[in-house]
Amino acid sequence: MPTVSADDQAVLALAVETSAILVTDDAVLRREAERLGILTLGTVETVLFLKRRQALPAVKPVLDLMQARGYQIEPTLYAQALQLAGETP
Repeated sequence: MPTVSADDQAVLALAVETSAILVTDDAVLRREAERLGILTLGTVETVLFLKRRQALPAVKPVLDLMQARGYQIEPTLYAQALQLAGETP
């Protein structure tokens, strides 16, 4: 099983100390954070959170821009995000 790097260990330690929410799409880091009781959010989840807090008017333009800039979003996750945001036709 892959282990977290020294940098990631420092991030985890800081998150524990400050009761922070960790935003990451790294599966190994998320698994370790969750094992330590640290709340995690992925990037797409963060975009949804921002829309719910009315900090973003829509999710689709943000996800489309992310994809245009090379960020890989699985088609099922993309569709789920739009559905959760109420942006499906």
